[in-house]
Amino acid sequence: MKNPKSLFLLVLGIFIVSIFSVCIYYIKDGEFVKWSHTRVTKDNEMFFVQKTPIYFGYSLDWNGIGKPVIKDIFLLKEDGTEINEDKDQIEITPFIIDEDFGSMYYEIDAIEEGVVEKLRPVQNFKVTNDKLSLVLKVQLRDINWDKDIAKMIIEYKNFGITQKQTILFEGIVDKDS
Repeated sequence: MKNPKSLFLLVLGIFIVSIFSVCIYYIKDGEFVKWSHTRVTKDNEMFFVQKTPIYFGYSLDWNGIGKPVIKDIFLLKEDGTEINEDKDQIEITPFIIDEDFGSMYYEIDAIEEGVVEKLRPVQNFKVTNDKLSLVLKVQLRDINWDKDIAKMIIEYKNFGITQKQTILFEGIVDKDS
């Protein structure tokens, strides 16, 4: 029989690699789940005619181990380009809040109720609560804007591993209204 020390080292190596692989699997297994959606109707005069900014809230859950750090959130149109490329037509700024935001506030109401003070930038936001809200401040600039949001990409880091997650997004305008 071969050297027992070599056999022991081989078994130990296989065990360590197996444990490491399982840990990586569970770290990467976490995900954000969007479970609410808010939209504005086409007949909303304050948004479409007066171009009043609206804060839209979307409830998110973190399902996984660890407390990830959200690095950034990107909003994409159906053609895959970022919504921020249309700043002359619409301006969208994402925020995070560590509590339930509700569905929608006009900017004046959000300021009066102190909601705006609680909003945090998405960049480098450490998730401490498994339930949080993504808040989009949306201001229409051009009434002819018709390239709604189709996907949201959350870039985050968990246990030092950078990951991206794509979540389908039903847009901010209710096309059936």
